[in-house]
Amino acid sequence: MSPGRESSLKLQNQKLKLKKRITTLNKKIRHCIPSESFDLRSVAHSEIKVGCLNKKKIERVIIVLRSRGCEWALTDGGGCTMCGHLAGTLRGEEIPAETYIDQFLEEFKSFDYSYYPMLCVYNSGSFLNEWEVDSQARREILKIIAKEKNIKVVIFETRPEFITREAVSEIEGILSDKVVEIGVGLETKNDDIRKYCLNKGFNTEQYLKKTKLIVDSKLHLLSYVLIKPPFLTEKEAIQDAIETAKFAFQHGADVVSLEPVSIQDFTLVHYLYQGEVFRPPWLWSTIEVAKAIASFGFVRLGGFEYMPIPKVFTHNCSHCNAEVISAIGRFNSTSDLSSFDGLDCECKTRWRQELEQTQPLSLYERINQILDQLDGKRYIPENFKIDCLVK
Repeated sequence: MSPGRESSLKLQNQKLKLKKRITTLNKKIRHCIPSESFDLRSVAHSEIKVGCLNKKKIERVIIVLRSRGCEWALTDGGGCTMCGHLAGTLRGEEIPAETYIDQFLEEFKSFDYSYYPMLCVYNSGSFLNEWEVDSQARREILKIIAKEKNIKVVIFETRPEFITREAVSEIEGILSDKVVEIGVGLETKNDDIRKYCLNKGFNTEQYLKKTKLIVDSKLHLLSYVLIKPPFLTEKEAIQDAIETAKFAFQHGADVVSLEPVSIQDFTLVHYLYQGEVFRPPWLWSTIEVAKAIASFGFVRLGGFEYMPIPKVFTHNCSHCNAEVISAIGRFNSTSDLSSFDGLDCECKTRWRQELEQTQPLSLYERINQILDQLDGKRYIPENFKIDCLVK
């Protein structure tokens, strides 16, 4: 065997072992989620948030269904390393179509949509996955929304593998007089980051193949781009987000939503945060990415609408957090980059210093090194009086 071939096989073996290590650790952390009873007559969450429609400030309604849970998080794949949505679901317990319809309708009726032209319907998973949301329930929810003429824009989310011609055609037909965005978590254009840092379970080629069904339809593609996947430096995270957002726009995304990583219970990211080897991205980083990509298409800044509510969000320091978050709100309601003019704080110096930090190890080496450092440490969810030995 040639040295080159031997080296290639060795790297491939290292990658396989690393993937297994990430998946196993992720699943062990998921198993720490305690049993909890939920009232299925009520949705998990609803709220009103600001938004932007035709470059004008609006308010939008967000409804999060109490759901069965993300199938990817419940399989041997173990789910995504930064997502804690599973803790707010039934974790696989089947929910009848009628129950989904009833809980949605009850919450839907509580809003006067003459004030709210945009509706976001989430299920802590994939709305187009019929294992998660029965096709009958999905159709009825679409029909309920269709009858409300004041709603102009509707947003759903799904993993790419559940995008089908049939589902796209159904939504086009029922919501024919509305703008419909289908949100898909591209997160990064880098397959290795997506696989080893995020454990997303699909590659860029699969994303492009499936989202083309949306791009070629009347529906709009909303691509989620993550800011600071675990194991990346702050500078690497900024560069990756910029490159990924540009890539998303180049391949048909109508909207890119930048999603700074936050800290939710029962996630690998929380485990890293407890071990003091991960910090959520600086707000300065989010603004830096937004400025770099705003000219390529319509951009939203997310990171504050997760359920269950994270313990720690993207942040700067206590002196400027409120002012910077307020500026992000202004940007989200106007798409005007001047919203960030005049922002400054002493902590910006620390942020710039962090951008100078380099990582000499390869991605695979640094992941193993960090996990070795934490090996055997207990994972302690902050909301519950339990702990779990992760080893």
